[in-house]
Amino acid sequence: MKHVPRDKVQSSVDKMIENVGLTEIRHALAKTLSGGQKRKLSVALAFLGDSKLVFLDEPTSGMDPYSRRFTWNLLQQSREDRVIVLTTHFMDEADILGDRIAILADGQLRCAGSSLFLKNRFGAGYNLTMIKASDGSCDAQLVEAFLKKYVPGATCLSSSGSELVFQLPTASSEAFPSMLEHLDADMHQLGVQQYGISVTTLEEVFLRISQDHEEGQHEAESEALLPALERKPSASASMKLVSAGGVVNLPAAPPPIIEPSMWTQYLALTKKHFQIAKRDKKTLAYSVGIPLIFLIILAALPEIQVADFIPNYASSLPTETQQSQCSASANFSGLVDSDYDISSCVSSRGFGYCALGVLDCDVNVCCDAANAASPWYPCNTCGSSPCYNTNCLDKNNAKLQVTLNGFLVALVVMLAFAFIPAAIVAFVVREKDPIQNAKSLQLISGANVSAYWMSSWTHDLLLTIIPIVASAIIIPLSMTPPGATNASTSDVFAIVALVIAHVWAIIPLAYLFSRRYVKHAVAQTALLVFALGTGGLLSIFSFMCRIVNFTISGSLTLSSLDRNYLRWIFMIFPGYTLNNGIFELTTRKVSRRALFGSARWLQTSSSFFGLFEGLGKEECTECWDRIEPSCCVRQPFDLEIVGAPLLYTLVEAVVLSILVFVLENRSVRWNKKPGKTQHSAVEMDATATEEEEDDDVQRERQRVEQEAPRPNDLVFIRNLRQQYAGKPRAKVALKDLCLSIQSGECFGYLGINGAGKSTTMAVLTGQLAPTEGFVTLSGFDLSTSSASARKTMGYCPQFDALHDLLTVTEQLQLYARIKGIPEAFVNTAVDEQIQELGLTKYRDKLTQGLSGGNKRKVSTAIALLGRPRVVFLDEPSTGVDPSSRRKMWDVIARVCSTDGNRDGGACVVLTTHSMEECEALCSRVGILVSGRLKCLGSVEHLKQKFGRGYTVDITLRALTSSSGTDKMELASVP
Repeated sequence: MKHVPRDKVQSSVDKMIENVGLTEIRHALAKTLSGGQKRKLSVALAFLGDSKLVFLDEPTSGMDPYSRRFTWNLLQQSREDRVIVLTTHFMDEADILGDRIAILADGQLRCAGSSLFLKNRFGAGYNLTMIKASDGSCDAQLVEAFLKKYVPGATCLSSSGSELVFQLPTASSEAFPSMLEHLDADMHQLGVQQYGISVTTLEEVFLRISQDHEEGQHEAESEALLPALERKPSASASMKLVSAGGVVNLPAAPPPIIEPSMWTQYLALTKKHFQIAKRDKKTLAYSVGIPLIFLIILAALPEIQVADFIPNYASSLPTETQQSQCSASANFSGLVDSDYDISSCVSSRGFGYCALGVLDCDVNVCCDAANAASPWYPCNTCGSSPCYNTNCLDKNNAKLQVTLNGFLVALVVMLAFAFIPAAIVAFVVREKDPIQNAKSLQLISGANVSAYWMSSWTHDLLLTIIPIVASAIIIPLSMTPPGATNASTSDVFAIVALVIAHVWAIIPLAYLFSRRYVKHAVAQTALLVFALGTGGLLSIFSFMCRIVNFTISGSLTLSSLDRNYLRWIFMIFPGYTLNNGIFELTTRKVSRRALFGSARWLQTSSSFFGLFEGLGKEECTECWDRIEPSCCVRQPFDLEIVGAPLLYTLVEAVVLSILVFVLENRSVRWNKKPGKTQHSAVEMDATATEEEEDDDVQRERQRVEQEAPRPNDLVFIRNLRQQYAGKPRAKVALKDLCLSIQSGECFGYLGINGAGKSTTMAVLTGQLAPTEGFVTLSGFDLSTSSASARKTMGYCPQFDALHDLLTVTEQLQLYARIKGIPEAFVNTAVDEQIQELGLTKYRDKLTQGLSGGNKRKVSTAIALLGRPRVVFLDEPSTGVDPSSRRKMWDVIARVCSTDGNRDGGACVVLTTHSMEECEALCSRVGILVSGRLKCLGSVEHLKQKFGRGYTVDITLRALTSSSGTDKMELASVP
């Protein structure tokens, strides 16, 4: 596509794969890559073909620190003869790579220039960064007062999580040695664990610019929040607003949480469906618009005239003996001349069947004047002679004409309703898309599986009301022959019953179809093809069997084969069943008015279980030969008319619905089947040869294996192993992981891309069944009590699982109700999260229009709603700007705090690629390498254990040849 010469394609691809570090997984499918590996692949695609202008939109988002620096090297090596436009939220990345840097706010350029220019223009000296003690004894105001004793101009820039940052003016640098000396002596009393000092960084420049920009907005945001908090005065009368620096601090007391009822969740999920439906134009077109168009076409469908092209074969045929004239009729004399069998002669000349497309009867029966079962009995218009004459041909023409029209009516109705399941399956598959798995997030948040599917069923059924009503009006009008009276009440009842039953059947069919696909467009197309194929093609084939009839063998004809065998097999498909039922109902009008005439049709089948007794007994006021004043015909709900299709459809609806609920309830515990529990010999050997565990990891393993979960062990993992089947050998994503995380702890779960972090999250949230292992969350065994465990957790997935057509407020209200927040407190809880995460100006905006960073805020807000005891945050700050990132840190830190939280502080499991974020928030860190925990402990402990001391960066002026003294002094530094 980028016009690389054919002989250089492979070499270019190989070089680019090596440059981005994907050599080991070059043959892996893209869908199996981690988020960071997909970003590497995207960077490679951008640079392929020697592109001269390259746009990189947050290329290192989701990459681990090693991969990020690897990508930086690639960008620096590839910048020659290129223009690279790079967007990023990593200020160190912009500092290292950017020749010129521009900062935007609300679509306006706030500043632009080189890194040095911006630092000189907006910087204000030095930054003193402190890490607070883990026991919470650090008081920011006390520390600020201490610093001002030595540096009066010291100001507090931020206090986020466990990180405290002060700005020191350059003019006071002479006081730094004394200040730092006393700080070293009083660190313990001040509650400071460690500190560092640095010159102004680009991140501080960004924070200062964003702070200046936001100062004018705080007052407006506070005023916007006040009406929201006053919506429920009875629920929030005891709450107070405290304004500090223009920021509204909401109360720490959490709203009460109750056990969510299935009814409450059902109403919330149903409301979600209709909120989305009113904005989803494509779904409305498929489920309402297209069916109405087909029904309107049906109303305008012209009558098909067939008499003009049917030849008149009703003339009498002379016998070879010339002794008499014999018409094409039955053997009414009872005598058969073996040499001159008129029936055989007539059959060979094309008169074997006189009821085209409607009845399967031989001429000896259909036109037998002595047979009471004959439609022409007693047919005396020709005196004592048989009745197969030109009048019979006229009836035949009418029969074929209305039969063709009836089939077209049935076919158009089937086509109209074929688009409805296609609309249903598209939404269901979109909700469970592996990238944006909104269905999974709803279930993880505590949604009842039955409530989830009942809400979907209710919405999908109500959405078809308009096509159903239109069918009840248009179909009876379309199937009434010209000049005849309008359709009876029983006909309308039969149509409505058949269409409603059809809708009941196709809804669970669409749900079952959705399990096979992961892309909504593919699922929609596949189900539409299935509906048109089984409904349209099979119906056409069946109709042709009745029209183009011939003998297959013996007494078996193509028409009898269809009516007695194929029809009953084909009716397992809802589309064919609908078509067949409408067709039989339409041709019943032919049988009553055109075909049977004045004959007394003997009712050989009973009404549909007697439920509609009396609805179909009508008088034939217009008989073709006008001899009998009345005749009885089949009822619409007889098995031969609508009864059998209706029975088939209702049984299918019940069976398919039960199947959906059984399969979904079985898969709610684990969304994927567990892998094999046996370890292969190759894997066992590989495991045995690995290096011994770190002593901290080993101590944790021993405690977890030897002790039962303690009350404050909110996350307890024992020998967790996850293995994926593959060739030539299985891939082990997690290798016997042992870990416990306690209440009030923020645990940093780190590792390079593909180390197994997201797999661990999938197992802990119940999305993936472990191959082996024992896991408890809040005391609930995840393998047996996953529903109870999910009610205590909050989850922010790596990829935003949001509904594009819901606003921010609607998203949060949905999950607040799912999690059991009482209705009186829903708005209060939602407003709290919106304010804390800086989403006030976006609260009424559809999430599809939000930036990536704001979507991450919404996902984090969903995870924190209701103050869950266990919170899993999978890279929550990816794509979030530095200012918003620090606000998010404050919120996460408060979640872990025991102050104002229900049942003590929550347990937070945080995966991140930002080491700064990890230092600011995490009380303990675990680093995962190739599915195995390599080290475990506090940030300070790991620095002391694996660090190499301090790093001193010295910038020297250019040395001349005569500066031997400077060289000697430099060499003398130990």
